[in-house]
Amino acid sequence: MSPAVSFELSRHEYDSSESTAGGTVLNREEGWLNGIAIGIGTDSTQGRWTLQAGYERGEPGYRGVSQTGDPLSTTTELRVRRLALRWAPPWQARVQSVTLGGYAEVAHQRIDRAIQPTAQSLALREWMDTTWLRGGVMLHVPMNQAWSVQADAQLAWPLAQRLGVDASGIYDPFGLTPQRRVSNQIGAGLAWRATPRLQVELWATADYWRFGRSTSRPVTRDGETAGTAEYPGSRQSLHGLRLRLESWF
Repeated sequence: MSPAVSFELSRHEYDSSESTAGGTVLNREEGWLNGIAIGIGTDSTQGRWTLQAGYERGEPGYRGVSQTGDPLSTTTELRVRRLALRWAPPWQARVQSVTLGGYAEVAHQRIDRAIQPTAQSLALREWMDTTWLRGGVMLHVPMNQAWSVQADAQLAWPLAQRLGVDASGIYDPFGLTPQRRVSNQIGAGLAWRATPRLQVELWATADYWRFGRSTSRPVTRDGETAGTAEYPGSRQSLHGLRLRLESWF
């Protein structure tokens, strides 16, 4: 295959929850994220390399408790940025016209989460930086010369991750290190080869992110010890559609 560029639009339903070790839900966020991504790809003798940058944003509803423990309902300004480098080896398994190929990927992701203030609570800002090592398989099933069905399944392991917290002066800004957990993604799509140089794809995908608990650490206010903090861990998911255009040149 020749060099290519891709453009992608997405809309995902976002669902996130944080819980205590006993299973009590501390907070939950639900809402929609709209996204955009661009990519470039090229072939070499070692396989195909693809670089993609993506951005999603939305304002999910937030239900939880305030800093004083009172019930709290507000919104979260959520931003997700990604940069990924994928390598797909040149070899593939083939059974008649069906092909099965694998890939490996290194990606960096940043989730910015700004919980909006209310009359009972101050703003809270968190940012999670994660560097992922991902591996996956893709299935390609042609239906005719123009149409095909594709499927993708991937596992992701965090090589490094760090959570930063700005509690609006309640504490000085601080960082936590969540325990690493396996995350995964699955998807299925329909592809239409509109011209020899243009392909249009519509994917239904589901992403599942897992972030473990952190250890407790002391936090300060104006440089003086003011208590302790820990991250309870979270489960986050995105379900939705991605419209992708890829053009070869």
